[in-house]
Formats: sequence, structure tokens, C-alpha cells
Amino acid sequence: MSKLLASILKYFPGYVAGATAKEAINVVRSLNKKGIRAQINILDEEVTSVAHARKAAQEYCHLLDDIKAHQLDACISVKLTHLGLSLPEKGKEVCKSNIHQILKKARCFNTFVWVDMESSEYNQKILDMVLKLNTYYDDIGVAIQAALFKSRKDVTLFCKRRIPIRLCKGAYVESKHIAHQSKKDISKSFKALIVFVLLTGRSPAIATSADKEIIEFTKHIAVKHRIPQTLFEFQMLLGRKKALQKRLVRQGYHVRVYVPYGVNYLPYIKRRLMELKRSLTQL
Repeated sequence: MSKLLASILKYFPGYVAGATAKEAINVVRSLNKKGIRAQINILDEEVTSVAHARKAAQEYCHLLDDIKAHQLDACISVKLTHLGLSLPEKGKEVCKSNIHQILKKARCFNTFVWVDMESSEYNQKILDMVLKLNTYYDDIGVAIQAALFKSRKDVTLFCKRRIPIRLCKGAYVESKHIAHQSKKDISKSFKALIVFVLLTGRSPAIATSADKEIIEFTKHIAVKHRIPQTLFEFQMLLGRKKALQKRLVRQGYHVRVYVPYGVNYLPYIKRRLMELKRSLTQL
């Protein structure tokens, strides 16, 4: 682990597993021992070269080998701009080639692949690509952000297509013209979408790291509609609410923790800080 990363994590302990796959594997092994599943992400986004994007795809394939070799209860989570979607020339083609390579490998190991959502600049491009990929691969899902106005339409389409959704509030700062701004409005949208995905979705994931109200609301809706605990899962961030994660597991719920690693960690840490800042200013 680099000295700079170690220094940052001293103030934000546990948010990032480390700089290497080996460190991430060790973290996942520890989570699995507690009955907690994991999804591993290699930290990087908006690459600027084809070579960088291809290297990312190769690293994800090696990561899948590690998951299989260590018999981990884990899946992977990818950002399509890390795989080339943001490249100014032929980005879509480069990304498509790379994600196909990863998905083929994941299918051989029966490992699920989550596609992270990114800023609104890439939102529709990501959704369109996942829709096309789902034609060939069944074990792929996508994150959808409740903060965006368009998300109800997107959730409806993906539930109809039986594509798993990881529903989250959204970590990106977006314009008032396309997204809810207040914590109250975002939570209202989130709850409405939770009801929809629990009742109509396939294996939905409710992603919230620290909002106990959202977790209790999800549990209430599941009980009210007699939805088995095995048909959905809570997804949470590494380093947040460890006691809550353990308690949910003891109660019989499936819990999956987002385990990011890598040297390009600053954008991720910055978003986590902005999330914390927005939560504190809206109290």
C-alpha cells in the first residue's frame, strides 16, 4: 500500500481495501467468515487510452480467477468508463469488447457482474449497454440512482426485462433540472422505488451504507408483502456501519459489502466525502 493511500485511510479507515487485489481478497475472506458477501471493484474511471482500458479488463479477469481460487462468496463490480466508454474515439466499441471479455470469464465461474452507475453524462450510455449485454448474459445487473428524475422509467424497464437492479440514492452531484436535491425528496423517491423493485424486480439489491430508516422501511415492505429474505439483499459500503451489517446477517438478511481497491482511489474517496457533507448539511 502506498504511503499516501495509507495516510488517507488513516482518516477514513476501511473505506478502501488497499492498493492490491491480494489486500482486497484478504478483506473479503474476513467478511465471508462473518457471513457477509462481497462485491469487489477496481478503483478507476474515465480512462484516457485503449491500452489502459484493456489492462483494466485483464485485471478483472485475473480478479475472477482469484475469487474462484480462494472460493470466495463474492462478485465483481465494474465502471464502464474504466473499460473505455469515456474514450473520445471508438469508446463504445472498446468498452463493449472489454466487458464481453469479463462477462464470458464470469459466466465460466458462475460469478455475477454488477455495472456501477456513473455521472449523468454516461447514465443512458451505461443503461443502453447493459440492456444489450443482457441479450447474451443473464448474470449482469446495474446500479440505478433514486436521485435522478428519470430513474422510475429506467427501473420500470429493467424490472420488465428481469435485469437485477442495485438501487441506491446516488453519489454524484447532479443539476436540479435532472435530479432531486433535498434529502427529503431523494428519500421519498428511494422509498417509492424500493417498493417497486421488491414487488416486481428480480433479485434486487438495496444499497445504503448508513440510512437506518431506509433499511427499516425495506424490511417493513418485505414483511408486509411476504417477500422472503432470500429474494433481495442489502448492499453496504466497506468501513461503514459494521455492527449494523452483522446484526442484519444475524436476522437472516443477505448483506453484501462493496470492497474497492486500487491506486486510483481519489475520485471514490471524494464522492464519499461529498456524500457525508451533504448528509450533515441536511440534518
